[in-house]
Amino acid sequence: MTIGDADSPWVELIAAARQLAESATDPSASADFGTRYGLVLVSAARSGAVNEVEGELMILHGEPWLDAVRRSPARIRARLVSQLRRYRDFPVLPPGVRDALDELIGELERANNR
Repeated sequence: MTIGDADSPWVELIAAARQLAESATDPSASADFGTRYGLVLVSAARSGAVNEVEGELMILHGEPWLDAVRRSPARIRARLVSQLRRYRDFPVLPPGVRDALDELIGELERANNR
């Protein structure tokens, strides 16, 4: 999947979400990657890549990840799916972002259904 601008905060956000999802079964790693994902959300919100309301939502979503609490793999995936679906519905996304989000959401849902 190619995303329009390789420097886009969306590239980093999707990569961080994927790393978190892949580390979900390792409590220590998932706590670390959850913190990284939270920081990426806050950074993306402040980057100017989204409007003010979308940025506020991303900050609200990012803050709970910063506490490095260990969560179950199913809860991590479900929370990611919920958040990524919201971002997928943002009206203005760079080319390829919506498709990349859909792909990751599908992977997470399949993993939770196993």
